Amino acid sequence: MPASPRLRLDTVAGHWSARFEQMVAAGERHRRTYEAHRFHFDHDLLPRLGHRRIASIGVEDVAALITELRAAGRSPKTTANALATLQSVLRFARRRGWILADPVELLEPEERPRPPRRVRGRALGRAEAGRLLAACPQSGQLLVGTALYSGLRISELLGLIWADVDFAAGLIRVRAQLSRAHRGEPARRVAPKTAASVREIPLVPQLAEHLAAHRQATPFPSASDWVFATSRGTPLGVRNVARRVLKKAADDAGLNSDGRPALRFHDLRHTFAGHNLKVQLMSIWITTERG
Repeated sequence: MPASPRLRLDTVAGHWSARFEQMVAAGERHRRTYEAHRFHFDHDLLPRLGHRRIASIGVEDVAALITELRAAGRSPKTTANALATLQSVLRFARRRGWILADPVELLEPEERPRPPRRVRGRALGRAEAGRLLAACPQSGQLLVGTALYSGLRISELLGLIWADVDFAAGLIRVRAQLSRAHRGEPARRVAPKTAASVREIPLVPQLAEHLAAHRQATPFPSASDWVFATSRGTPLGVRNVARRVLKKAADDAGLNSDGRPALRFHDLRHTFAGHNLKVQLMSIWITTERG
């Protein structure tokens, strides 16, 4: 019999999370990996199985979880990632003798989610970049333009504060990234993805002009304020920006048509690398003083 048959999944997940946080603090695991697991705990796993005794969760319960996630509109990739988080907790419990078997391992191959193969990155041409910027809503144009001409990851872009933008030196200093928000916890600045992610990026003069104008206009211009903030001064959400700004603009610009994979923020990073930043920004930038 399991050593602790009355333990609930949410309790075990708490023990697992505490151990994972220790590894993050020791530099053994990445903060963003932990944030991703926390997302699946909060949105996919604990609302459905958190109250269950971990020893009572069987393969049929896991299969039912997959069905529920599909019905809730989760993509195969998201479902597979949630399943991986669950399995990490179950393996943690089995190693400590709290359960005898991992029910995820008992799934039949056809029951498992099948994420599509990773799509190769896209790099926009100069004309396509111009169409994307033109299609952006005014509130999102500077954000997309900064991504195109800095090569920042979306988490780094949304994690920028004004202290990171050195107008005098002509540099953007990447020192942090935005964490994921969780229930009761706001998003915050955390360490970058890797040590190599701490870097300095040349600030193209025309981009500097747009950022300086934005700082003059925003009600949140202090050094510790977010560069890209909501009307309340809080950081923008990654998912909202990806869906409401980039996807809508790419759709409107015809960049997601003809069977091409949907444009992702990471593709703007590919575009930055491909153009070597020699293109004059103002030649394709659509002025923010529209309408």
